[in-house]
Amino acid sequence: MDYNIWIYLLTAFLSIFIISKAGESGLFNSGFKRGVGGSTLQIGSSYYLISYTNFASFIKASYEGNLGLPGYMFITSISILVVVFAFNLYKYKVAIR
Repeated sequence: MDYNIWIYLLTAFLSIFIISKAGESGLFNSGFKRGVGGSTLQIGSSYYLISYTNFASFIKASYEGNLGLPGYMFITSISILVVVFAFNLYKYKVAIR
């Protein structure tokens, strides 16, 4: 599995959270504006984080086991965070509650 999937998942859930909060304030009233805003935010932030070599290198080293137990704990915590975001999105219709 590619380590970039974690970056895509995290940025997707965080984009959903940011766009939902902006929608509550009336900034994005229509579904089209929310869709375009959310996808633009997610694509831009994921490309930024992947091009930011320190963050990508840290995730890659953790995923490949080069950092030992702390690296595995980091990958596990990201996995748990993604699962919680997905559960909240399914159950409460918001990623972060």
